[in-house]
Amino acid sequence: DNGGWGKFPQIEYLDEILRAYPEGTFVLTFRTIEKWYHSMTHWPPTAIGTPKVQMSDGLRNADIPGFPRGTGRNVREFGRWFCSHVTRVREAIGKNPMQHLVEIDIEDP
Repeated sequence: DNGGWGKFPQIEYLDEILRAYPEGTFVLTFRTIEKWYHSMTHWPPTAIGTPKVQMSDGLRNADIPGFPRGTGRNVREFGRWFCSHVTRVREAIGKNPMQHLVEIDIEDP
């Protein structure tokens, strides 16, 4: 149970997804850690007077692999987790030569 906070299936069920698509092509997007953190802590936008609940709150409370509940109080903690997530994805996909990983820098024009 993640306390009512969203699920992150692409993270939580990575191994199951890779098994289901043994010849799949997977996409991993990048941006600077600082811009990613800013996005996570400001999405979704909230109307004035409504409770401020950001995507980062969901991650902090979801208890996902490598990111225990309560982690992510600052850009350094989020950055450390993101780097380990990228490594996890690369290693998992690298085990199957029939799978491909496309990495895209979303800030690269």
